[in-house]
Amino acid sequence: MSRDAVLEALARRYRYNSWANDLVLEALVRSAASSGGSRASSDPLEQATLLLTHVLRAERVWHARIHEGPGPIAQLWEPLPLADLPSLAEACALGWQTLLADLSAEGLASIVAYHNSKGEQFEQRLGDVLDHVVNHGTYHRGQIVLLLRQAGFAAPVTDPIAYQRTGEG
Repeated sequence: MSRDAVLEALARRYRYNSWANDLVLEALVRSAASSGGSRASSDPLEQATLLLTHVLRAERVWHARIHEGPGPIAQLWEPLPLADLPSLAEACALGWQTLLADLSAEGLASIVAYHNSKGEQFEQRLGDVLDHVVNHGTYHRGQIVLLLRQAGFAAPVTDPIAYQRTGEG
């Protein structure tokens, strides 16, 4: 695979990632609107919202690690109101789009030094970090879809193949 093809495949994975985040966010907003009222913290919608918050915060943390180095340890599991998530999702998508537009194939081999949530220091290849971010989001979006379905709400199909079928992939 040529270097340009590698970068285009990575950009496509990030377009998928943003698309899937948006689908899940839209489903959460619709589900919350149809459920009405306040909910307990054990409520599936609250759990699903916390998972999406975690995904988006983790994306921002990784983006900061790539640009700024190890930095402080982020609070990845602090809840945010559902109303705050659209702007966070948009910021994530724009951040990745900008990073990938400026990335060279050689840049994928560069090293990212960071501290994990336990304060341990690590170094990883940028290409591996970028793969991790998409895989992390896919994992948690699967949990969100399950929570929505178990609670009787409509859940989106967020598989990469579904994205490719839209013609955007």
